[in-house]
Amino acid sequence: YPKKGRCSLEIIKELDQMVADLLRLFACTCGGRLPNKIIFYRDGVDEGQYQKVLDNEVNKIKHAYRIVYGANPLPKLTFIVVKKRHNTRFFLYQDGEMLNAEAGTVIDQGITHPSQFDFYPCSQAGCKKFHLNKFE
Repeated sequence: YPKKGRCSLEIIKELDQMVADLLRLFACTCGGRLPNKIIFYRDGVDEGQYQKVLDNEVNKIKHAYRIVYGANPLPKLTFIVVKKRHNTRFFLYQDGEMLNAEAGTVIDQGITHPSQFDFYPCSQAGCKKFHLNKFE
């Protein structure tokens, strides 16, 4: 591919080995017990590459499960792709003025992806008071 227009796919190499090592370490520090639920957060994925990363990395994680758990029940996996940098801003329209969204607000409809479990958490309050006059 030419350099211009090329999209890189960031796949974590040897993810299955890393996960297996971490599961073994967990068991060593928790009296031999293994987790029954695992949440995996993934960042650094372009929106157009979500499915390829999910297919590859979920398979690698499940492979690590089979290596470490053997015939025991495998843990449930929640795989979350996090996108921290976006240009979407949220405001509350109240009594004729626009205000910052409150910390703890979650937007999960209207502008989210129609077929993926997609949401925007507003995890912190706005730094500045935002005020926008409405002109009619």
